[in-house]
Amino acid sequence: AGALDAVLDVALLGAAVTSKPERWERVRPAVAGRLVNGFSPNDSFLRAHHRLMHVASPPPAGSVPVRCASVENVDVGDALPDHRALASASAILLRRLGVPHT
Repeated sequence: AGALDAVLDVALLGAAVTSKPERWERVRPAVAGRLVNGFSPNDSFLRAHHRLMHVASPPPAGSVPVRCASVENVDVGDALPDHRALASASAILLRRLGVPHT
């Protein structure tokens, strides 16, 4: 068993992790507040790299919405043309999501 409500909020941007809902549901109890998946359908770099590493897996969460009711999906494709722009766009994206950052 994992820790319940171990962190307040989680915002993942361009995440190279699975988009399988059952995996996200397992993480949900550890997050007390928002669980945000910031995805960009434009991120062909992330999709291609993920496909090379995980041939039979669904696309990564960073490129598609996660089909899980407890996950807040936010399309950030307009501000994130591809994965290589993530570092320079992160402050703008976090502000858009309402996530405090420094």
